Amino acid sequence: MQAQDGRAAVLINRMGTAGAGQSAAVPDAMLDVDALVLGYGIGAAFMPAVSGVSFSVRQGETAALLGPSGCGKSTILKAVAGFLRPAAGRVLVGGKPVTRPGPDRAVVFQEFDQLFPWRTVMDNVAYPLRVTGRSRRDAAERARHWLGVMRLEHAADRFPHHLSGGMKQRVAIARALALEPAVLLMDEPFGALDPQTRLRLQLEFIDVARRTGATALFVTHSIAEAVLVGSDIVILDGTPSAIKAVVNAREVSDPRSDAALRVGQEVSEVMGHDGGHAHGE
Repeated sequence: MQAQDGRAAVLINRMGTAGAGQSAAVPDAMLDVDALVLGYGIGAAFMPAVSGVSFSVRQGETAALLGPSGCGKSTILKAVAGFLRPAAGRVLVGGKPVTRPGPDRAVVFQEFDQLFPWRTVMDNVAYPLRVTGRSRRDAAERARHWLGVMRLEHAADRFPHHLSGGMKQRVAIARALALEPAVLLMDEPFGALDPQTRLRLQLEFIDVARRTGATALFVTHSIAEAVLVGSDIVILDGTPSAIKAVVNAREVSDPRSDAALRVGQEVSEVMGHDGGHAHGE
């Protein structure tokens, strides 16, 4: 699908043309966020942080949640993970309501210290498999497989303090994928890395997601990252936060392509930035 003016990005939902709480349900969606309201209490008052957010993620695709710091991106991800209970609305994974954390959703955080420092790389990846009932042999075989997928076989016997930041994040992704979750939740996983390592892991994530058919929700405040990793880019804004637009970025496969530039410019316009932010934010 292509806009009439030739731009690769297509806005498929803007606030003002679709209601804030109106669900855009997709028949083959793995993840449905429907009219989600999240907030916190101050005395007897309820202060909404996220207001009526609705979007869907199709099986095998990645939705990028994009917006400025403090706009509720990670709050929404935590509700999908089951860490936060919505004040209103619902989250569905595979058509089933999310009421608590579960192995059908695996989270990769930004922090490098999410690995157990006293366990080897192999044991870090195998541990959640053991907790969920896998035998020691099966857990080791699956851990070895996913370390291979992430090109980390050579580091299986190392401890986290022997790894670079980029390698630690690759181990965290391998551990999440080993659970074979219905939805992979990525909370700015590459935000603390240098630009070169960040781009390399973005491309590696895209390759692994395509090869494994993973469905993912990817939180970022970087336009360039959202354009590269997202099938759809869900743009958040306002206080309380709501969806400003959803941009189709399926045409983008290379960060240096004309399609990436066009989509980046489209997203920048929606967010009120000039075009120079498309690859630099």
